[in-house]
Amino acid sequence: MKILNPFFLNTNLCYDKNDILSVEDFEKTVAGNTGNSYISYSLINLLYKKFIRPDEIKNIFTYDYSQTDKDTDYINNNNSHVILVMQDQIRVSESYGYELPFENIIKFLKKIKKPIIITSLGANCFTGDDSSFYKQISPQRVIFFQELASLTESIGVRGDFTVEVLNQLGIFNAEAVGCPSFFETGPDRIISKKPFDDNFSFAVGGSYLNIKNIHEFHRGYVLQDEFEFIEAQYFDTKNLLNNFRDYHGLDIEAFIKGNYRAFSNIKEWQDYLKNFTFLLGSRMHGGIAALNAGIPTVVMNKDSRAREMCELYSIPYRPELLHTEIDVEKLYSECNYDLMNTEYNSLYNNYIKWLLKNHIDLDNYITDTTIESIEQPSLVMNNVDKFSQFCYAKFNYHFYKPSVEEYIENNNIGIKGGIKQLLKAIKNRIMRGESK
Repeated sequence: MKILNPFFLNTNLCYDKNDILSVEDFEKTVAGNTGNSYISYSLINLLYKKFIRPDEIKNIFTYDYSQTDKDTDYINNNNSHVILVMQDQIRVSESYGYELPFENIIKFLKKIKKPIIITSLGANCFTGDDSSFYKQISPQRVIFFQELASLTESIGVRGDFTVEVLNQLGIFNAEAVGCPSFFETGPDRIISKKPFDDNFSFAVGGSYLNIKNIHEFHRGYVLQDEFEFIEAQYFDTKNLLNNFRDYHGLDIEAFIKGNYRAFSNIKEWQDYLKNFTFLLGSRMHGGIAALNAGIPTVVMNKDSRAREMCELYSIPYRPELLHTEIDVEKLYSECNYDLMNTEYNSLYNNYIKWLLKNHIDLDNYITDTTIESIEQPSLVMNNVDKFSQFCYAKFNYHFYKPSVEEYIENNNIGIKGGIKQLLKAIKNRIMRGESK
């Protein structure tokens, strides 16, 4: 049997401490959103049945394309395939300020003599289902996708809207097979709901939702692209205090208690989600990560990317609730996963057939069993004193009338006496106008 040894382009994965030395390193590694890294993580697990570090280029946006000849020569002599992991790059404007180096990517791929697989490409129209969306895409971007399509058997896209847009651009070899993240756990995945009882808890994908009677629930928040919050909790806060935006929707109690979390280690992300009964929010890949952890999910993002993926996968989709007060008990009771469970194996098998069309036959390829699984590096939260200083210095004066001391006592937050005195001094300086 042949050895499966694909080269991955654009993994956006954290593999060692250098990827998370600073918030800037972390943001660059994941290309602005940890959801990006979950795509490659899932596909690697799907192909290898474990998480490894494959041959890769981590980020196609920041890669040094002067190394093209050297790296493509390596690929042609050592790898079985090239897998280009895409995101919602069919869009009018760039994501997170990262500009696709269109010509350099095409020049790189044209030097490849192995099968090229393009997966997880999506269209993203932020106004929803706009029939004229394809007319807004720049000519340069259209040419890029046309050339990309000519280099592969079939482009794996996230849903029917993306197929429609590509057809309108003159590209007809796209298939709505979904994102590999949905199939991370392999066949036979079943999502079951637990009763709504005193043990009910929820996680939010994102920084905030307006939940009715929110303080009655144990809750957590999973951050993906909110790098100011991530910096405050995991990195150096010394330059952050005056630059941190005033998020009037922040669940400050949860934030101060350390219940806002971010992850460079995806296994830890999913283990964290297993502490909750339900996940809701605007995060598409955060929702899929929860489903693969066995946690019922509802997605509320209003863009076409979320809509087409939820329609394909039969994920509960409630965008009309995003900016309203949410009755979480009612919402949970309304979410049904029967259709998703029924259709899951058919969707999974369709993705495997698409891989076969692209020359990855999992029945006739074997992976190198000597390759060991690896553990991703973990973000470490700032110690309580450092983080508490930041939280109270920033939030107590912007969002709450009670004194620092009252808020500490009311919320049973244990902070050392010395920190209390420091916070009192900070408060006095602010009230005297000595500090911003």
